[in-house]
Amino acid sequence: AREGEIVVGNADAPITIIEYASLSCPHCAHFHEKVYPDLKKEFLDTGKAKFVFRHFPLNEPAMNGAQLTECI
Repeated sequence: AREGEIVVGNADAPITIIEYASLSCPHCAHFHEKVYPDLKKEFLDTGKAKFVFRHFPLNEPAMNGAQLTECI
């Protein structure tokens, strides 16, 4: 992970999962609603992996949201 990135899990975990996602993407939303909870429970909470989120805005609203979340 790069300095300042959004990281969930143990920073020293042996596996890094990187997600490139758009805040306006319905497929990305589905992943976070249906898949991510199990991934977090099985891999992140146990220290087997860390999860890095990287913005990949697909349109102007997603770009605005990405900029806003980075500023917060």
